[in-house]
Amino acid sequence: MKRKPYDKYKKTGIEWIEEIPEHWDLLKIRRVIKYIADGGTPKRAVDEFWNGDINWLVVKDIEDKIFKTKEKITQQGFENSSSKLWAVNDLIISLGATIGEVGIAKISLCTKQGISGIKVDSNKILHEFLFYYLKLCKPVFKGWATGTTIFEFRPTKLKDFFTLLPPLPEQKAIALYLDKEINKTDLLIKKQEKLIGLLYEKRDVLISNAVTKGLNSNVKLKPTGIQWIGDAPEHWEIAPLKRIVKTPITDGPHETPQILDTGIPFVSAEAIKNNKIDFFRKRGFISVEDHRRYSLKYKPEKEDIYMIKSGATTGNLAIVETDEEFNIWSPLAAIRINEKIALPKYIFNSLNSNEFQTSIKLFWSYGTQQNIGMNVIENLLTPLPPLSEQKAIAAYLDKETEKTDDLINKAKKAVEKLKEYKQAIISAAVTGKIKVP
Repeated sequence: MKRKPYDKYKKTGIEWIEEIPEHWDLLKIRRVIKYIADGGTPKRAVDEFWNGDINWLVVKDIEDKIFKTKEKITQQGFENSSSKLWAVNDLIISLGATIGEVGIAKISLCTKQGISGIKVDSNKILHEFLFYYLKLCKPVFKGWATGTTIFEFRPTKLKDFFTLLPPLPEQKAIALYLDKEINKTDLLIKKQEKLIGLLYEKRDVLISNAVTKGLNSNVKLKPTGIQWIGDAPEHWEIAPLKRIVKTPITDGPHETPQILDTGIPFVSAEAIKNNKIDFFRKRGFISVEDHRRYSLKYKPEKEDIYMIKSGATTGNLAIVETDEEFNIWSPLAAIRINEKIALPKYIFNSLNSNEFQTSIKLFWSYGTQQNIGMNVIENLLTPLPPLSEQKAIAAYLDKETEKTDDLINKAKKAVEKLKEYKQAIISAAVTGKIKVP
């Protein structure tokens, strides 16, 4: 049933909430809470401070309802930090690196710095209502944040932020209504996300089977002697990457260029997304002079393959699909295939297979982060059919993965629409655009 608006409204004087129901109040948050406080971190080097029985929360632990934390500290650690202990139904909000993430504590916990707890005055405002209101305010908090490298929104500033204040019975009705609507929407989102996961699994199996066994199910197989490949068609070769490249595998410059507002696009690991180069995620632009200088070592060409060789996304790949000028930074290894030996599209699919990605994990090393060396990359092995079969496999995978990718994209769009609906229904209810109940 479509819900109607209230009978009368009044102006708020707030840009992003123009009007509210006439009988609602508008107060600073400091007037409806008992207190708010930031968290703190015990010294990591002191073993006695860690692995105790007090829940210690970081940003990744924040959910709508918080039932667990990944880390715990001891009583001694708690006493040697500036953190406060929060009770069930206290609100938790990140005001540091990821501003505006908010949840309701369902366990006793303390937090790291940059994450604040809020104890509400339940005679004035319900924690459930303030939770939904703060959730709506996340974009506003980001706009209010200050800082140079890390943007922060301090607890003292949050206390001077305004909150809407319906009568307590209406707050309860709004929270119950939103709980019901959000739960239904979240179930639909989970179904779509499960579908997306299954489609990605199907895609992975499709690629793996094609690049390790070929398209002929009756072909005679032989053991390769390589655990992560297993059996392969007996007429196929197994070749190291260095044998099938046109030029030696290389990478971008090992220096930090001046990043400009205009010039030649300059991409690094963060631009490798969903097996493509996302130029909207580029590092920035470099000068024509730097581009020319870097191009003496390596200049991108269409169908070059990039592999991330350091960081959390080590092993992720993209293939160049443009003739436009750009350049790359050192976290990317550039692989240019010799088309007399192999087809770039086939090799790209092979490198994307679960089997090849497993081999990367076997050989990468760790420093401050995972990485894989250039000499390791060039010796990684890939199944190598005759060129005619490579062409057939690449064409088959183009056709079949396109079908799966279309289904994945439709499911992702459905998830985005459901998330937009969640935000819209929260906005409508907590700002009084619709009357609840």
